[in-house]
Amino acid sequence: MIKYNDTYIIGIDHGYGNLKTANTVTASGVKVHDIEPPFKKELLEYDGKFICIGENHKSFTADKTTDMDNYYLTLYGIAKELSLAGITEANVHLAVGLPLMWYSEQRDRFSEYMMQNENVEFIYNNKRYSVHIEGVSVYPQGYCAVYDRLKDMSGVNMIYSCIYCK
Repeated sequence: MIKYNDTYIIGIDHGYGNLKTANTVTASGVKVHDIEPPFKKELLEYDGKFICIGENHKSFTADKTTDMDNYYLTLYGIAKELSLAGITEANVHLAVGLPLMWYSEQRDRFSEYMMQNENVEFIYNNKRYSVHIEGVSVYPQGYCAVYDRLKDMSGVNMIYSCIYCK
């Protein structure tokens, strides 16, 4: 998370295995309950629903806007980053990624999906958050990882990601 003027830029990678932010990695599973569950680890409360995050992994869907799961994961990612900074109210600009093969076709729809509520309030682990989403930037996945280093790169470059590399 980076602060720019009065806005926090929060990068979120909505992977099927894990949701990643600058400072966190969490299994991307979403389980929605109509009543408060007895076990409340990683509990998001939004729109009258109780959403448990991270208990498993999200199943594959080619379009990440077909259900509310990625929106819930976004709120969770925002809460995680703000929580680490000790902030509960913020103006936020989201930087999100899509797989390169779907980027051109889905970027506008994904941006609209992320902006479905410009002002959003939710509770994460019993703490209330009030967020104004100022905008969304959608990038091909991997781009955000090298954006600040592009000026130092020349020629042909490849991005390699390995969760098992040390």
